[in-house]
Amino acid sequence: MPPWSSPTSGTPRGRTWRPSSAPPARYLHLDVTGEDAWQRALAETERDLGPVSVLVNIAGIIDWGTMEEQSPASFRRVVDVNLTGAWLGMRAAAPSLRRAGGGVIVPMSSLAGLTAYAGVGAYAASKWGLRGLTKVAALELAPDRVRVCSVHPGAIRTRMTAGFGDAYTAGQPVPRFGEPGRSPAWCSSSSPRRPSRRAASSSWTAASSPGHRPY
Repeated sequence: MPPWSSPTSGTPRGRTWRPSSAPPARYLHLDVTGEDAWQRALAETERDLGPVSVLVNIAGIIDWGTMEEQSPASFRRVVDVNLTGAWLGMRAAAPSLRRAGGGVIVPMSSLAGLTAYAGVGAYAASKWGLRGLTKVAALELAPDRVRVCSVHPGAIRTRMTAGFGDAYTAGQPVPRFGEPGRSPAWCSSSSPRRPSRRAASSSWTAASSPGHRPY
């Protein structure tokens, strides 16, 4: 969802949610591993709110285990969500971004996409792959005035990292866990194009009203 709104757990599918000071936003349930689901989400968004001009690929999962411990099914599941899901989103959103006259795609990678961590082979592979995909997408979409910028946050204190002590973050530039909502991030591989005029974001999918200018 856009930064000025977020769905609550009780937000029904397709319902418009709007605080008093913000443009309208819609919550749409989306399985990022499904090509048809992406097509439906983008079609509904564009039908109701106009072309998408910002896509944020934030869906991600992790399964812990060494290469010998992790099953092939677990490895494929992590890559399917973290990497293939992002690729499907970029692929589905590209025509809408062109119709919007340009915009930006922000894939959420990780420090694990810049360096190595033991015990997270599938996760690291997906994040390194996402970094490479970002660079390819930036080159391919630059002529359409679409920037593609991956974000590489360090460890964030969430349920996914529960049980890990401060030693886990010792190798980071800032050697501590980040807190949700207050996390610095690194960006890589952007195409030098002007900002988009309308904001929309996805992994859920949402879009602003055509007149909203977030920049």
